[in-house]
Amino acid sequence: MKIVSIKECVNQPKKVYDIDVKDTHNFFADGVLVHNCQEISNSKLRKSISPMLAATLGTFVKIGTAFTKKNDFYDACERNKKRRITEGIRNHFEYDYRVAGKYNPRYAKYVEKEKTRLGEDSDEFRMSYNLEWILERGMAVTPELLEAIGADYDIQAEYRGAPLCAGLDVAKESDSTVLTIIEPDYSSVSHDGFLSKRIVDWLEIYGNDYETQFYQIRDFLNHYSVEKLAVDSTGPGDPIADRMIMNYPDIQIIPFKFSMQSKSDLYKYLLNDISGKRIIYPNSKNAQRLLRHKKFVRQFLDWEKFYNGEYLCCDHPSERDAHDDYPVSLALACWACKEEGIPTMEVSGGFYG
Repeated sequence: MKIVSIKECVNQPKKVYDIDVKDTHNFFADGVLVHNCQEISNSKLRKSISPMLAATLGTFVKIGTAFTKKNDFYDACERNKKRRITEGIRNHFEYDYRVAGKYNPRYAKYVEKEKTRLGEDSDEFRMSYNLEWILERGMAVTPELLEAIGADYDIQAEYRGAPLCAGLDVAKESDSTVLTIIEPDYSSVSHDGFLSKRIVDWLEIYGNDYETQFYQIRDFLNHYSVEKLAVDSTGPGDPIADRMIMNYPDIQIIPFKFSMQSKSDLYKYLLNDISGKRIIYPNSKNAQRLLRHKKFVRQFLDWEKFYNGEYLCCDHPSERDAHDDYPVSLALACWACKEEGIPTMEVSGGFYG
């Protein structure tokens, strides 16, 4: 039986002991043990290491600790936890510093020193010793927060009960064009310009040329009383924004050019709304069955955040085959109904009463 133990550092990603990861498709093992999985890229684990086990139906053992971002190791942990509940199979073993200290006095003493040096509440200690995934550091939205803003109502295929806002993220490369319709509660504007909103429906278009997309968007908008629409006008979105302005004189079209500064402002505004629970989305049983609901949830849970200097950046990890069309579309819709653009009219008969 051939067992391969792999220690891979971020700064030395090309060596798996004496095995070049580019040649692992031709290398077979009965078992692979990978250390520090939380820092190894998904593509390396799935494309370079995992194939070593294919010919032998081998066992993949992943060892690591908690991190700030979701990755293959996080997915494996969550999947194995669910299997224990649903199938009674235990493939997940997790022990924090308290358990390890019971069996290794030297380890216990060392951890006590680390508590003093790092601080028990520090990110380093919480992740490495207490095994806490601090996703709020690296992910734009945590699963708990996304669940908290889900509400028990259905999407509405047609809605004219109140003035609505919309955001249109135009597809680039392999992404989709997504249009999000939201209903703002103009009666809830705070002193700093924030207001409550709820998502009414989504439209996703994939694989069509922009001429065809325009007519699909037009047909969709005809079912809603949209008064403001923020459009991604960067690159391929520019002609669509221009055409919207020409064809919808009754809708205030807001072209939005993406730059480091503008995206930072856009994402900060959206995440502020989400963390303040001023946004809700349809999360009824009927809504959960819809593909666009599933994509909305999945894309938000995959959305990563980081800072480039003073600018907040949010992006999808390409190696997870992730996208961020739904989050960006929602961000544009929220931007469209900022306080300075609130229409001067009474709101009645809408979702908020």
